[in-house]
Amino acid sequence: MFKALFPVVLALALPAAPLAAQIGPAAGGSASPRLAAELQDAASAFLRAYRLQDWAAAVELGKPLLARIEASHGPAHPERAQVGANLAWALWHSRAHEEALQLFDTLHAEIPPDNPGHDAFQADYALFLIRAGQNTRALPVALAVAGRAERERGPDAPETLSRQRSLADLLRQMGQLEEAIEIYRTLLARQQARPGLPAAREAATIQFMLADSLDKIGEMDRAIAAYHASARAHDAAYGPEHPETLAVRFALARALDWMRDSAGLAAELEHTMPRIARVFGAEGVEYAGWVQLRAWQRLEAGDTTGARTDMTEAARMIAGQLPDNHQLVGVAYRWLCILLWELGDIEGAWGAFEAMLGAQAPDRKMLLDLLEERHDRGLIDEHELARLALLHLQGTVSGSVRGAVREQYLRGMLRDPELARLYRLGTDTVEERNAVQSELIELVRRPLEQRPPGQEAALSARHAELNRIAKDAFAQVDAAEPAFAALRGETLVELDALQAMLAADEAFVLIDHQRHDEEWSIVIAVTRDQAAARIFWHPVDGIEGAVAEIRDNMNLTLGTRGAVAIGGGADDPRVFPWEAAVRLFDLSFGQVSDLTYGKAHLYVEQRGPMSSLPPGLLLPYVPEADLSTATAPWLIHFHALTVLPSLTSLQAQVLGREAPRAPEPYAGFANPVFSGVAPEPALMTAATSESALRGLLAPLPETAIEARAVQAALSGSAGPQAAATQPPAGALLLGPEASEAALKAMPLDRYRVLHFATHGLITGESAGGMLLNEPALALTPGGGEDGFLTASEIAMLQLNSDWVVLSACNTALGERPGAEPLSGLAQAFIYAGARALLVSHWPVESHSAVQLMTDIFRLRAQHPQERAAETKAHAMSAMITDPPDLRWSHPAYWAPFILVGNPD
Repeated sequence: MFKALFPVVLALALPAAPLAAQIGPAAGGSASPRLAAELQDAASAFLRAYRLQDWAAAVELGKPLLARIEASHGPAHPERAQVGANLAWALWHSRAHEEALQLFDTLHAEIPPDNPGHDAFQADYALFLIRAGQNTRALPVALAVAGRAERERGPDAPETLSRQRSLADLLRQMGQLEEAIEIYRTLLARQQARPGLPAAREAATIQFMLADSLDKIGEMDRAIAAYHASARAHDAAYGPEHPETLAVRFALARALDWMRDSAGLAAELEHTMPRIARVFGAEGVEYAGWVQLRAWQRLEAGDTTGARTDMTEAARMIAGQLPDNHQLVGVAYRWLCILLWELGDIEGAWGAFEAMLGAQAPDRKMLLDLLEERHDRGLIDEHELARLALLHLQGTVSGSVRGAVREQYLRGMLRDPELARLYRLGTDTVEERNAVQSELIELVRRPLEQRPPGQEAALSARHAELNRIAKDAFAQVDAAEPAFAALRGETLVELDALQAMLAADEAFVLIDHQRHDEEWSIVIAVTRDQAAARIFWHPVDGIEGAVAEIRDNMNLTLGTRGAVAIGGGADDPRVFPWEAAVRLFDLSFGQVSDLTYGKAHLYVEQRGPMSSLPPGLLLPYVPEADLSTATAPWLIHFHALTVLPSLTSLQAQVLGREAPRAPEPYAGFANPVFSGVAPEPALMTAATSESALRGLLAPLPETAIEARAVQAALSGSAGPQAAATQPPAGALLLGPEASEAALKAMPLDRYRVLHFATHGLITGESAGGMLLNEPALALTPGGGEDGFLTASEIAMLQLNSDWVVLSACNTALGERPGAEPLSGLAQAFIYAGARALLVSHWPVESHSAVQLMTDIFRLRAQHPQERAAETKAHAMSAMITDPPDLRWSHPAYWAPFILVGNPD
């Protein structure tokens, strides 16, 4: 079962390509006598450090040398290109990747085509761009270098063949395999026609690259024939026990396994495994990879005992050679899990699955498949099913919270300098530990004769020490700031801990729909004394279709707080797709209604297609007669709803309830001025301009009324008239004063409520054919600011707010439905320090938004002991059943706003 779903691409024992085919920098030649005499010694010292791979020394020597060459000989001197390229590679190996790329780009722009070192530099530049993942930039450089070599030196010249090989390798990496195959075939014929050992070795390598490319496009019969030819060529050119030859043999064996050629694989195993044992050792990572292949061969041949023994031994060998958290350890236990599953040993497979979690995130499909099977066989009850699913699904969330910017958010949260220092120590130590880990894996994959005595033990000891330092630093920070520990995501919330956070009238519901039809959906419900997980299958297009049907119905065409109207959908928004809302309820809350029935308040975490819908507009049933939006049984009538970005965010909120709150009640920004803006291209894609986008933003005068009413309610005033004699507390910036510059100058951490009544713009939003490439809130420009408060700028703010209200459009929607439950805009406010947000799922109609915001905070002031989610639910229910405008009972008007997090 699993073998078909997870192809055996066991690229863990040896590189996927022979070592000669790996991309890397050129050696750099020797110091040129054309340099001034006073630079010769410095150039020689730099080159010596470079050749010894002492990257720190090379960087220290290379920077002043490059500056002196430019000062003495000018930027076009040939040696500047050579020294600069080597310095850039040294910077790369020192993990100064951005600086290395910048240096290569500078040299590329300054070295003229008539420079004698131009072509060699360009070839190195193309290789560097490939290493840096800049393939689209590398391709024109590689094409130009290859074309120039062929024109000037002829098609059979060694330099031409080298440049063509680099071009083919690049095309292969970019996935343009057919083009790469044609070049490899031409190169192979030319290299095979050349005499000498170097040509034979190059031909053997090209034969391998051809085989690998055929493998990737699925032409397995031709690929296997090419692998055999490459193995014979490597035997002749390198010898049968050379690491290059053994790498080719591994790729051949892997292809034979994929084709289920048990006899062919058995012959290759018998031929090669003794050589692997002699070269790399019979307990090494490389040998373990062959043992895994032998396990699959034995399983195919019906030797289940031998297959189990081999796969277990392979996992033991890899785990014994590498740190517990290394990805190859996780891969080894993953394959053990798959094999044991195929053998019907579900409990053994579960044990292997848990063992792999120390090195990699849980595989969602594997997790749910195993849990469903264990439950069906009676090995676990419903409570244990819920506990395990809840625990491990926390590790399957992906998105911006995992990125590098997240580290900036986390560091910014630590106000105590000593805690910030400890956290920085931990993160820096982890980086160093990972570098040592890379050195260790590179060492244990070398032939035995190339491993210096004692080096493996020394690296292992250093890795363990760095791991201890990092854990100690993080432990000290987590002990001092438990809420920070939860947000950092290092702690997973156990079921009993979650139940302790819930009141008697509350429940937590996780709705996690599959992304493709080969997976399960799961809904988990947890109350103070019960837990259940319901695993089921439903066609993905059925779920996505129902979501799309409802969202299309929400599209309004006039009066929205969006840059432009969103087209498509029904002409009359009052015609609601009732059946779609009922179907989605059945596929979510309906699965666990036996636990949620009667609960006043639900915490909801949504993943997959339904994350782009506010849950309050679902329908438990459709009445038989007199159906209207004003009388429909919307879910918001039955439960107050709080949306969670993750379960750990609930833990963080609970732990942070005792933290001091901000002293001032309110700061609002409304009715900004959108005209007279200078262009700011950085926010937009290449074909857009900021001024063009801003020209599409409609004024929002009614938002000033909304902001004044909210401020008055939070200040305890009876309304705007009372506020004339009793000025509202806090700050309200309207019109020209509602500027980005003014916001950044304010002490925002002093305000409990931050209210933005303006246009919200999401990544990829279209305006007149233009696309935003970062979500933003539109404010008044000026004072050195462009007026677009972007997500990256929001993330660096210092907040201590109970609420951030984004009375704007599209502030909850992710970049693509189902990809992430909240947009970067909403995420950024959470990371900046907001406890809760009120955000919208689609462009809101301004007048109804004013009414809803005013009612929420009026009720909040009148009933301060009521849950925030309940206050919001009451305001929405009032808009549905007794709206000032009859159209407002349609969910297009009241439903877009969701409460994310808990301000209580």
